Amino acid sequence: MNRLKEYSAVFTFLVVLIGIIISAYINIDTRNINLQNSRIVEYQKLMGDFPRCGLLDTQVSIVYELRNFPEHYELTKEILSAWLKREDIYQHKRLVLAMQDTLKYIDNKSKK
Repeated sequence: MNRLKEYSAVFTFLVVLIGIIISAYINIDTRNINLQNSRIVEYQKLMGDFPRCGLLDTQVSIVYELRNFPEHYELTKEILSAWLKREDIYQHKRLVLAMQDTLKYIDNKSKK
């Protein structure tokens, strides 16, 4: 009878421990999904603001900010390369330099 109480206590402890572990896993997984979704929204906002923004300083800062999204490096490279093919972009030397710098940065990070 005494052993039954010991086993019961151990079993109860294990059930509670497993419940805590599962709850923590679900919480962390949900938080990671929310963080990933917010990063996607932030990236899309930056890319949406870039062509509409008329301020050169803001556009330059957006281009440099794109470095903080390694999960979107391929898309960023494609978009910046397409912008650099436009002839009208070369009247804004700082913006072109920022794009080239960002492309070099992405290439260096992708090689590692």
